[in-house]
Amino acid sequence: MRKVQSKQFLKIFFIVLTPVLIGVLLYVLIIISTTGPLPLYKVRVINITEIQAVMTLYYNKNSAYFQSPSIPSSIGQHEIPKDPEGFPYNWIDNTGDSQKFCVWAELKKRKTYFVASHCGAQEVEYQPNSLDECCELTKP
Repeated sequence: MRKVQSKQFLKIFFIVLTPVLIGVLLYVLIIISTTGPLPLYKVRVINITEIQAVMTLYYNKNSAYFQSPSIPSSIGQHEIPKDPEGFPYNWIDNTGDSQKFCVWAELKKRKTYFVASHCGAQEVEYQPNSLDECCELTKP
């Protein structure tokens, strides 16, 4: 009698569980297929944020930010990420001040800029022209 009950339980369990598992798998497939790749502006924001993080690591190690007249290809052992469409990221020359930096990307379709500096990071309406202006734009 117990074997019959356990077989019936297993049969009912699989009858109920199978559609649930199929539903969960379909849900996951739909989510994966509809999200697709990240929009380019998000990739640019991630890249600029990564550069800011690398600059912070460099500063923590050296008590100064990496200095360069233009955007470097690498900072220490960290390679600087490239724009997904090959546009250059922008950098304000900081060779005169090791305590400041400024990097930004144009978010093309949004017609804004994502700017990161020693003061923070923000999406802004216009591009900065100096290290001090960059700081003003990116203060939290």
